[in-house]
Amino acid sequence: MGFFRLKEEPYLFYNKKRIAYLVVYVNNFLLIYPKSYEQIVTKIVEGIKKEYSLTGGDNVNTFLGIYVIRDWESKKLWLIYD
Repeated sequence: MGFFRLKEEPYLFYNKKRIAYLVVYVNNFLLIYPKSYEQIVTKIVEGIKKEYSLTGGDNVNTFLGIYVIRDWESKKLWLIYD
């Protein structure tokens, strides 16, 4: 699928053009990407589905106890661990 592991973070992967970032922990993953690349990322997800059974796919509000807060207008994202 063309993802490479970030040396400093064993659970964080990125693709060659850094269009998408993949966070993996045990059997959970989160795919982060700009909306403008949704068509490309859909192909990535299709590749993942060939290997794994997936659930979810909606906008995420929490991931592994981390709250995901978005400001769509200003295109900002905050990750909050409480």
